[in-house]
Amino acid sequence: MADAAPFVETIGEQVAVSSTTHLNVAQAFIVTTEDKVRLCLHTHTEGLAARAGWIAPVSLLITIILTLVTSDFHDSFGFPKETWRAVFLLACALVGIWSVAAGWKASRVTTSIDRIVAELRPPAVGPPVSPQGIVGRWQHFFDDKSAINTLLASGKINDENSRAVWSLKGTRLTLIHPDPRSPQGAWVDMCEVSADGRSYAGVNQLGTIIRGKKLA
Repeated sequence: MADAAPFVETIGEQVAVSSTTHLNVAQAFIVTTEDKVRLCLHTHTEGLAARAGWIAPVSLLITIILTLVTSDFHDSFGFPKETWRAVFLLACALVGIWSVAAGWKASRVTTSIDRIVAELRPPAVGPPVSPQGIVGRWQHFFDDKSAINTLLASGKINDENSRAVWSLKGTRLTLIHPDPRSPQGAWVDMCEVSADGRSYAGVNQLGTIIRGKKLA
């Protein structure tokens, strides 16, 4: 028993020398902001809901079909059995249309976990957006509302005498709209411009989703 410890130690040394260790612990880390996560999840929430939107109508359709096949209708509540059967047939047709529409919408959903992760990854660094490409009329979406804004070459919005201004740094577009009802007296929209310069998306200082689409 006294020689057991040296023997075990020798075996351990031989294993360490003759063994090959394969490491597979590489990880990719994404460091981002809460605003970007909120914007990404808000964009994909509707798609994720639509992907499962067919379940309710199809389940209801199956229930109605089973009822039509297995039930004997009787006169009830002052209506003859033919009327009840007609009601179920009409319900079957309407729910069938609903099921087809929901299935078609679900089939067109492109949202996936991989796509969400891809959008949270930093984009490939490309050339900065040209300020000349930003100048023009934009449809500005905020808090389920929209407005038409004209971004002028001078950095003003809508009017040369306006206090509302915009600025561009790389692909980061900042829109400032003075408003006494807003925090610090102005709404500050911080947005990322798309690679083609035709749209932008971001948030204001309250986290409200901001979007824009170029009109001209």
